[in-house]
Amino acid sequence: MNVTVTRDDTGRIVVYGPHVTPAIAPNDGAVTVAICPPGAADPTTGTLAEA
Repeated sequence: MNVTVTRDDTGRIVVYGPHVTPAIAPNDGAVTVAICPPGAADPTTGTLAEA
């Protein structure tokens, strides 16, 4: 599971996701980061699987 981290128009940090695969971020300083291994979260809700 991946999320994209960037800033909004007011300068606040915002997080978009979840994405199953890394998203290609625009050239605005955004980064895409993994938040858990593939298959550990439901791609539609972002809910983590029980361990």
